[in-house]
Amino acid sequence: MFDLSALRQLDWLLVVAVVLIVAVGIVVISSAAERNEAKKQLIFAGGGVLALLFLSCFDYQWFRRASPWLYLAVLGALVLVLLIGTGPRYAKRWFRLPMGFMLQPSEFMKVACIFLVAYVLDRYRDNRANVLYTLVPLGLFLLPMALIVKQPDLGTAVAMLPAVFALLLAARARARNVLLVVLAGLLALPVLWFKMQPYQKKRVLEFLTVPQRRVAVGLMPRGEREKVRMRLAAELDPSGERSLDELLETMRGGWNSEQSKIAVGSGGLYGRGYGKGPQVQLDFLFAPETDFIFPTLGEEWGFFGCLVVLALYFLLLERGLRIASQAVDTFGRLVAVGIVVLLASHILINVSMAIGLLPITGLPLPLLSYGGSSLLMTMGSVGILQSIHTRRHYFKSGKYSLGVQGG
Repeated sequence: MFDLSALRQLDWLLVVAVVLIVAVGIVVISSAAERNEAKKQLIFAGGGVLALLFLSCFDYQWFRRASPWLYLAVLGALVLVLLIGTGPRYAKRWFRLPMGFMLQPSEFMKVACIFLVAYVLDRYRDNRANVLYTLVPLGLFLLPMALIVKQPDLGTAVAMLPAVFALLLAARARARNVLLVVLAGLLALPVLWFKMQPYQKKRVLEFLTVPQRRVAVGLMPRGEREKVRMRLAAELDPSGERSLDELLETMRGGWNSEQSKIAVGSGGLYGRGYGKGPQVQLDFLFAPETDFIFPTLGEEWGFFGCLVVLALYFLLLERGLRIASQAVDTFGRLVAVGIVVLLASHILINVSMAIGLLPITGLPLPLLSYGGSSLLMTMGSVGILQSIHTRRHYFKSGKYSLGVQGG
């Protein structure tokens, strides 16, 4: 089950990509946050490296057998955090630990879901034509997602959705059943809307309506433009006390979104330098070490700094997909696919949010953002990818069969 010799077979390109991203993250955090947080992130990184190496030597087949119990344990933690958890304002997302540390169970639920769904899809792969082959895995994801939305943490819940559909496609579930589920999900969006918090609705409305109104008004002929401006002003402020320009300015998509785009753009090609970004250092940018660490990177390191980090992410995802394609069994392949798509969705959503392509949502950038739970979960997930990779070499040499490792 545990073999230190697996370290000789590691995918070192994957290790280098992970270590470099974490190192960049610690430097950026040290500039954007208090020194204590940079020290904590360094401790988290040390624990993450140990988790990566340990799980690289650990037989990933163990998670096949333990997946139901892991799922239930973390699901119980999600229920418990709603009762005794802590967080900003009315949010309840973390358990408070000694020495000022916090634990976020939703981060570990992501991987627990992938293990259980991969196990179910592998075990019942002969029933691909059955609609339950699609609905059961989806239900296993939706249950914890509902608890995560309750915290509330809509960003984390949304980021989990691509993983379940990627697992269904990788397991070759019937395409018609998957499409029916997607259609049902689209029809259910109004229900989600009524369950969202007021601040979440505001973010979506500002993102969807204000930019289009600005463009529409700006492209019209002058005579028609004034009529539309008057109608819009009456719609937004029936009292008529404020002009349209003032109304649009107050609905410009949110302070955080504006400051994030300013930070990214002001960095130029090479950035303003370590600790010299005014948006970050003068506290214009909210959460510059967590949700908005990419704008912090852009302001201080510029376009080339962002390009290097994105290239490292691309290398990480490419190596993960390569491991998935070369896995020796269906369970390993599905787990690898789920992990890679989960990481990709986090990266895509966070970066798109930072540059104004998506509404603002609280979602960390994997390996880069400050946070122990996220960092440990991500580096542990990379360790599982390494375990799938190293067992492939054992399998080829005849030292390993599914679930049994030889001497």
